[in-house]
Amino acid sequence: VNLASSLSVRSFTKLGSYLRLNEQRLDLGTDATTYLQYTSGTAGFYVSSTKSLTMTSSGGSLHGTWTSAAVVTTSDKRLKRAIEPLRDTVGRLQREAMARASDKPSPKEVPGPITDFHSSGGSNGSSSTGSSSSSSSSSS
Repeated sequence: VNLASSLSVRSFTKLGSYLRLNEQRLDLGTDATTYLQYTSGTAGFYVSSTKSLTMTSSGGSLHGTWTSAAVVTTSDKRLKRAIEPLRDTVGRLQREAMARASDKPSPKEVPGPITDFHSSGGSNGSSSTGSSSSSSSSSS
């Protein structure tokens, strides 16, 4: 049996005991508090008469508290600047720290690359070998 290519129903339609269509609202349960409503280009989902999801042609909004079964991540290329590998960043930060440390008159021995830098003479030609002497001079 082939009726037609479309079906037109006026006002109210009921399909089974749980699905009712009334103009721009689709009721999904027998209590009429869970439904989908279409208004002026916006589709809204309601559960217990509380809006939980809104969708438009440009996106949508979640309302209330939602949970996810997996981690949700986002990445926006517009927010990223001067991206470089982590090893390059760590190396640059170490070089900057060594340069700041070499400007100090008598640096303390610190384990790691900064100590190696100072014990090899550093950029100012002085050596930190464990014994340090301080002298004070004044000029007028």
